[in-house]
Amino acid sequence: MPESQAVCLLEGRLAEQAVEMERLRAETRTLKEELAQVRVSRDTGVSSSAQPASGDLAVRLQEALDRVQVRVWELEASSQVLGTRVAEELGRPFRRRWTVYGWS
Repeated sequence: MPESQAVCLLEGRLAEQAVEMERLRAETRTLKEELAQVRVSRDTGVSSSAQPASGDLAVRLQEALDRVQVRVWELEASSQVLGTRVAEELGRPFRRRWTVYGWS
């Protein structure tokens, strides 16, 4: 495979991962907001009959948040590897690193 084609494929994958990272960031924000709302309503003494349901919801939201965070870490690691491969294909060192917050 020609170098330029390999670089284009790798850069395309990096772009796809950037889109997924942005989606995951939005999902993380939403989950955190929902979890905070559930905890506040539970902590303010909403009726005792609603507390078990809100407790279950808080657990499910935390589990979903944990799964999203694991996926973010996987994407960060993969992006680092892909970025390094792109740099190697281009024959220069890879100096930037992809993080949850973007390129650093």
